Amino acid sequence: PYVLEIWPPGHYSPVHAHANAYGIIRVLYGEIHVKLYRALALKKMKTIHQTTIHENQVT
Repeated sequence: PYVLEIWPPGHYSPVHAHANAYGIIRVLYGEIHVKLYRALALKKMKTIHQTTIHENQVT
C-alpha cells in the first residue's frame, strides 16, 4: 500500500513508530526537520539521528 501526505506549513507529527514499514520523503516546498529515536518508551527516548530535508530533496 502507498500513502501520500501533504502537510501545510507549520504542521508536525507526534513521535510514532513505523513497525516494519519504510518511507520515502520528498519535500516540495520549504523544509522539514526529522528526528529518529532508538526507542519509543518515554523514559528511554534518545535521539539517534536528526536532519533537515530541504525543498526538492528526496530521502
